[in-house]
Amino acid sequence: MSYTPADPNWRARIDREFAAQAFMRTTNTSLHNVAPGVVDVVVENHEAISQQYGYVHGGVVGALLDTACGFSTMTLLPTDHMVLTVEYKVNFLRPAQGAHFVAAGRVVKAGRTILVCEAELIADNAVDRPLATMTATMMSTPFRGVGAS
Repeated sequence: MSYTPADPNWRARIDREFAAQAFMRTTNTSLHNVAPGVVDVVVENHEAISQQYGYVHGGVVGALLDTACGFSTMTLLPTDHMVLTVEYKVNFLRPAQGAHFVAAGRVVKAGRTILVCEAELIADNAVDRPLATMTATMMSTPFRGVGAS
């Protein structure tokens, strides 16, 4: 599906807001393949994101997929709006192992307030075999700033 961003400076906004996420810096995650309604995030595998058996921790998998969904929806929002996750469902299909991972998010339905998206996590060593999938509901809301009520 083809979408038109409401913000003419949407790409600069995506870069700025992604750079502001401390968790993405902590995990050394970066943006790739950014287009209206589509965002991929990539992370190299390293010890800090693993669990006790050496796989990428499920919480990190969920965060990567949620980030891909959130930023794919953010590409479409008006300048004065932000995106918040309403809910998501993750299916863990196999243990996350590989040298690097791509969480590919895409908008399925973009309403004025509610947006539905999907994401898939793949590893470099098995691009045809998803490790996890997510279906998420996101909400577009006027930006109120941190701590605003």
